[in-house]
Amino acid sequence: MLQEKSYHLLKIPLSFHMKNMIICREQAICIFYCKEFNEENVAICSKKKIEDIGDVDICYIDGPTDPVLVLKLRINTLPFKFHRYVSNQEKSGSIISSQEETEEHVQLKTRPCSSLH
Repeated sequence: MLQEKSYHLLKIPLSFHMKNMIICREQAICIFYCKEFNEENVAICSKKKIEDIGDVDICYIDGPTDPVLVLKLRINTLPFKFHRYVSNQEKSGSIISSQEETEEHVQLKTRPCSSLH
């Protein structure tokens, strides 16, 4: 007697995946300024734009794909509302190699389940 296998489709909204993406600080800066993510644009946007503004930093409220600039004092006052990004430069010397690692991690983290038991 053949047993029929039942397959369950897991429907996860795209917003769930977007909120669980891992984006480094350098990527967030490029997203905020609508620039391609590379070392040159990170240097231009972080040093010449964010640091020139003054006492602000890049962070996010709901999801890491929507970065905002907020006063550092406000970020420190409300750490549960404003979430900081982790810098890839702190972890490794190269931004580009870290981008590849981040993209690989995002793919692993957002990979859909093949089946449920």
